[in-house]
Amino acid sequence: MAKYIIAFLGAYPSTINYGYEYQGQVKSGRVFPEALRELVDFDRMYVCVTEDARAQNWHILADDQRIEPIDIPDGKNPAELWDIFDKIAKIFSEHDEVIFDITQGFRSLPFLAFLFAAYLKVAKTVKIGSVLYGALD
Repeated sequence: MAKYIIAFLGAYPSTINYGYEYQGQVKSGRVFPEALRELVDFDRMYVCVTEDARAQNWHILADDQRIEPIDIPDGKNPAELWDIFDKIAKIFSEHDEVIFDITQGFRSLPFLAFLFAAYLKVAKTVKIGSVLYGALD
């Protein structure tokens, strides 16, 4: 059973390191997936990136071979949302474990992540490890 993370990367320029806490550990990162890669054990992290997000922030994560970008559209219409859904759904096999990070999901993407989770749990018997939101408090 493989352990995966699905995350979203925002398009705003990230230049400040923030402290994120998870299960008693604190790590810093300019974006939550940067800190998350040190907070959680995983086999592969898939990061959904729009064209703008790739241009602004992908360089922050590009040095980690365990992290792979998934190019997605902005999700402005049903066809784009289905495209995103199809790209995510085909990644997993039965009994994989998935953690969803919705921190930088925009528009309806966090809601779509919950639909991914429900679909994967039922259709592929994927274990949902958690749904995370790296809030800045």
